[in-house]
Amino acid sequence: MVTTSNRVATPLVVLIALYVAALLQLVCYGSRLPERVAVHFGGDGSPNGWSTRSCFWLVYGALLVGSALLWIAIPFALRATPARSLNLPHREYWLAPERRERTLRFLRDWTWWFGAVLTGALVGSFQAVILGNLRPVVHVDNRVFHLLFVPFLIFTAVWTAGGYLRFRLPRGAGDR
Repeated sequence: MVTTSNRVATPLVVLIALYVAALLQLVCYGSRLPERVAVHFGGDGSPNGWSTRSCFWLVYGALLVGSALLWIAIPFALRATPARSLNLPHREYWLAPERRERTLRFLRDWTWWFGAVLTGALVGSFQAVILGNLRPVVHVDNRVFHLLFVPFLIFTAVWTAGGYLRFRLPRGAGDR
């Protein structure tokens, strides 16, 4: 397992748990969905876009695999990228040899947290669509999407601000 200072990287564990939850969705609901699946809904929760069941699972699987590859690739790409090519506040300070490893670990975990929250919103959204399709009359409660995406947007704002705060120049460090 990937560790940070003798502990398992928590965001990676959360991210993996979400992918396991998505796999469980496929196992539990794969054949229970109707052959014609509602995939888009109007403001009142009524379906207005359809897909085949196999296409629904294919798109969901592609999103999950693509995002998993992205969250795995970004930290490796950061390690391979020359410091001068990274857009990081005060990068000369934070990527100095004595701080580079710690900075890259932070960026890896920071990326994984974003991936976990975004994947959670994705898995939750697909769960709402799945359950909406299992009702006698296909319908979703759009409040579920608000419960997923308003916190996601708040998290994104806090995540972005936290990144800027994390990489401000410490007092007494000079403007290197």
